[in-house]
Amino acid sequence: MKRGALTPDIFAAGAAGLGFGLTAALFPYLSLTTKLVVILMLGVIAVGALPRLSALPSVYTAFLLGTLGPLVPVLFVLDDEPGWSAIPVILLMGVSLSYSARQLHADLLESLLSRFGLENAAGEDKLTHLANRRRFDMILEQEWTRARRSKQPISLIMVDVDFFKKFNDRYGHQEGDHCLAQVAMALSQSARRSIDLVARYGGEEFVVLLNQTTRDDAYAVCERMRSSVEKLGIPHQDSTLGHVTISMGGVTLYAKENLKAVDMVKTADKALYRAKAAGRNKVIWYDPSLDEDGNA
Repeated sequence: MKRGALTPDIFAAGAAGLGFGLTAALFPYLSLTTKLVVILMLGVIAVGALPRLSALPSVYTAFLLGTLGPLVPVLFVLDDEPGWSAIPVILLMGVSLSYSARQLHADLLESLLSRFGLENAAGEDKLTHLANRRRFDMILEQEWTRARRSKQPISLIMVDVDFFKKFNDRYGHQEGDHCLAQVAMALSQSARRSIDLVARYGGEEFVVLLNQTTRDDAYAVCERMRSSVEKLGIPHQDSTLGHVTISMGGVTLYAKENLKAVDMVKTADKALYRAKAAGRNKVIWYDPSLDEDGNA
């Protein structure tokens, strides 16, 4: 924020503090006990404003100067107690509170940056380092809106690791996690454009979003991904092929007013079901002329 933009706030805070601080002008007419009570109250007011104004240290400093500043010249000219002896205490209080405000400001910034970092991490799947379901859902909505405006095709592919439950049962969850990480890398490396998004949808399921991509181009990406995973050669004794493979179901749509982004996911999922029913390790594109069982 520019310094000029804060100027009205600084003046306002200084004026507010001065409203309290000017009570020091009454000191010549007050008893010692009342003077001490006023000094204590002004200190409490300055401390009380610290949590609220420390987000902007310059604003708090203006408030602090307005609150405690008038005390110093008044105490300087007083002949009775408290006089000069109280000035070092007031100055020390002001310096301490000003330092505390800056520390609180630094802590607040650190907290915000930490939260921002956690939000970024929340968009990444920890195991595969791909985008997670939450981030995918958000980007899908954005890209669907963009595709509606541009009237460009958008393609979506659902990916499932074949017989993954059996893989976990035989080799254990640690090997299962390693398998998913390898599959994720193969998928990510096969999606070569910066605008392509590969995400872990959940469990052994992945999803690929290809913006401004026709059916033929998206199908070619799918085949490249399927082949890349097969070439990994990860042993899988309980698979019909003896190694890890993936099944893929895709759909290409033009975003229309009567459709929603979630419809793409449901449609691609139907195509994935057909790929698995057809023997797995296949790419099946959605055909609206077929029902969910793949029958005409």
